[in-house]
Amino acid sequence: YVALGDTPDQVYELHADLARVLDREPGSFRSMDLFDLQGQTPDRIELDPGGSNGKKRTLLITREPEGWYITRPVRWPVSEERLQDLLQLCKTLRAQDIAANRSDKRNDFGLNQTSARIRVRINGQEQEVRFGSPSQTSAGVHAMRTGRNAVYIVSPALVRILHKGRDDPAWVNRFRSRDLRLLTQAEPATIHLEVQPGQARSKRLVLVRGEGDQGWRATGDRRFAVNPSSVFSLLRTIRELQVKAFISETQLTTVMKDTGLSRALLRIDCSDPARRRLLALNISPPDQKQRVFLTIDNQPQVFQIPTGPAYNLLRPFIFYRTKHLTSFERSEIHEITILRNGKKAVYRPMTDVYFQRIIPDKKPIEEDSLRFVGLVHQLGALRCEEYVSEGPADLAKFGLDQARIRVIVTLRSTVAKGQPGALGLDLLIGHPVIDKTKARPRKVAPVYARLNKERFIFVLSGRLVEAIVRDFK
Repeated sequence: YVALGDTPDQVYELHADLARVLDREPGSFRSMDLFDLQGQTPDRIELDPGGSNGKKRTLLITREPEGWYITRPVRWPVSEERLQDLLQLCKTLRAQDIAANRSDKRNDFGLNQTSARIRVRINGQEQEVRFGSPSQTSAGVHAMRTGRNAVYIVSPALVRILHKGRDDPAWVNRFRSRDLRLLTQAEPATIHLEVQPGQARSKRLVLVRGEGDQGWRATGDRRFAVNPSSVFSLLRTIRELQVKAFISETQLTTVMKDTGLSRALLRIDCSDPARRRLLALNISPPDQKQRVFLTIDNQPQVFQIPTGPAYNLLRPFIFYRTKHLTSFERSEIHEITILRNGKKAVYRPMTDVYFQRIIPDKKPIEEDSLRFVGLVHQLGALRCEEYVSEGPADLAKFGLDQARIRVIVTLRSTVAKGQPGALGLDLLIGHPVIDKTKARPRKVAPVYARLNKERFIFVLSGRLVEAIVRDFK
């Protein structure tokens, strides 16, 4: 019951809930927000899961000039998504009710030295909230803000996150960024790729970026023109590389053996124009579960990386070779020789447009002149569809140990007029490609081919072969 001061002779009956509110201590009418962030962002957040393992699993997140980092127990960039979720939960942590007005009863609500807690620092001032036992009257948990007398009932969302750290020794990984942030501020001038590094059967490829518009080229044991899109794909994969799983914080011998990194399949070493190392990656062979693991020089961790990017990094060296095989103009040709089934046909230009056959007989190509010019244009800008092998052990498999067709193009001499000069093309053509996924074979199947005295085996268009074997009139 309640009486108003100006009319004491009138007594009113009020709802019991209001009576309980009026009976609270004055301090309980303070803000129901447990963190006074006031629209500001903390510069440090400490997460203590509590329990017997709380101290050794305490997580410290600090805002630095470069961004947010985990600084204890490991140093690592924070997941932006996890950080924003955590900050939002802190900003919206409000009391659903007040369980007690006096903090001396906190032990009754599970609030003691082993309680889970969050401590934030903002403008040099620290604010701490401890979480206790579940409420018996609602779905919340008991909580207390250091410096206040009341014991509150709050949402259990934050404490659920904290309690994961009690049982999971790797709970810190929940807050780690998965982005490895490699080559973010640098553009390599040299890329060293080594298969089976440090082993007797290691293979190396060195990609060097030329000056200006010269593009990339392969040097060292393997010299060839480089496909710039392939190098771009490699660098993009490295820059976008993410961690699928954090395997270990140290490169222990047992860890390196179990992950296959003790005998890495590939090493990628990038350096700048001054030959200063920018990055070095060591990549394991896929294990029985197709998992691929990674270490980075000067970092102690062992990571598992996603399968897709891993296989992009593990592509064979032929992936980097340009698919453009020749580059010469029709006017540069001195002679075209086609060898097929023991027969030989030789063609020479008569004018800038017309060609003539000089072997086996001397005869101008008239009726098929446009078709022959089309063939000449294809040979001068020859492009393969894909590379399939580095050879040469696979020559017989592809019908290239004794090629069924050979095309030789010699260019005009730049010294002696009318005489042969450099070799423009020496092409060997083998078996047709059999596509086992097709119920019926294609009418014009592509073929396996290679350039004479080169090891790479590639696929050519079957239409080109049709043009080569045509009996031109």
